[in-house]
Amino acid sequence: GCPLCGEARQMLARLGHRYLMTVTEVDITSDEAIFQRYRDTIPVVVVDGRLTLGGHIDEAEVSGWLEGCTT
Repeated sequence: GCPLCGEARQMLARLGHRYLMTVTEVDITSDEAIFQRYRDTIPVVVVDGRLTLGGHIDEAEVSGWLEGCTT
C-alpha cells in the first residue's frame, strides 16, 4: 500500500527492459534489523551492493548506475 514503493516497482520494471538485472523485493517488517535501518527511508533501492537510494528515487540516477554496472 506504499505509493513510493509502487513508483519504485514501476521504475525498475521500465529499467528492466534496458538492463540485465535481478530485482529482489524485501518486506522490511519481516526482519527487525532491516526494519530499524530503513523504516524512515522506504522504498530503498540498492544497485550492485554499492548505491543505496531511499525515499523518492530518481530514475536517471538508477539508470546511470545500471549503465556503469554493465560496462
